[in-house]
Amino acid sequence: MLKETFPGKTVTFQLTPDKIGQNIATLYVHPILVQPVSAVLYIHGFNDYFFQIHVADWFTSQGIQFFALDLRRYGRSLLPHQKPGDTHNIAEYFEEIILALNYIRTKKGIKNIALMGHSTGGLITSLYCSQFKDYYPVDALILNSPFFEFNMSYIEKCLLPVMAALGKIFPGIPAPASLSKGYGESIHKEFHGEWEFDRLIKPIEGHRVELGWVNAIYTAQRTLQKGLDIRLPILVMYAEKSVKPGTYREDMQTADSVLNVADIERIADSLGKQVTKKAIPEGMHDLMLSNKTARQEVFKTIKDFLQNKTDILTN
Repeated sequence: MLKETFPGKTVTFQLTPDKIGQNIATLYVHPILVQPVSAVLYIHGFNDYFFQIHVADWFTSQGIQFFALDLRRYGRSLLPHQKPGDTHNIAEYFEEIILALNYIRTKKGIKNIALMGHSTGGLITSLYCSQFKDYYPVDALILNSPFFEFNMSYIEKCLLPVMAALGKIFPGIPAPASLSKGYGESIHKEFHGEWEFDRLIKPIEGHRVELGWVNAIYTAQRTLQKGLDIRLPILVMYAEKSVKPGTYREDMQTADSVLNVADIERIADSLGKQVTKKAIPEGMHDLMLSNKTARQEVFKTIKDFLQNKTDILTN
């Protein structure tokens, strides 16, 4: 299905089947010429998969081996019988994260690992690090515009608990709204962006979601907002400003047009006691897809964090 040809290799993990059938996850392994002592494992967001090779190249240039997971029902792991991105409990993703970390440690012999999550991946990795404080630990958590709160109007937020409750009982009911096209058009090169990705598995308008997914995300967000006490150095990055989602506008090129960054900044302190927060000027929702100046600031921020707060990058 994928059009891209990447320089690395992929490893397929067979996961526990669900009531619908088989599940797999796919680990992308970026090549590196030297034997690394550290690694980063990247977890993508909703309506997403890993395609940001320039990010892998940057980590490799720092002597850090890069790995990325396409979670079950996403990207390279999407099977014909599955609904893209569907989940009723984000804790199910912990299975592939554990398998990926074990692969990095046992097959690659790398002990120092940073876990990195974007958007929904930031929510998933935060809860993972909270649940496995002592077992399957990692050394640092890096979050790129994490999905800590739905970006909704006041009335929509009042209705959200009702939708979540319905989703627990009737998970297959379609949600009343999905992603707008504006963000997708702001990043894809065929529209207004500079990036190319497979629009079959990352459609511009996003995959339709059901109330079961809404309940899963809402439940995870409420758990996080109560406080997680993650005992790791944590870097939380987000755009300096947000703009309203919707149809494409030029201001989407220099702001987060998916999430409200004020929510991210406020909720980040709930993660633990070692949180470093950084607002990126002219950052987009996926900070790694922002303009060159913003991307350079993101990479500088990560490098400073890894050098000063962890043992992952000490040179």
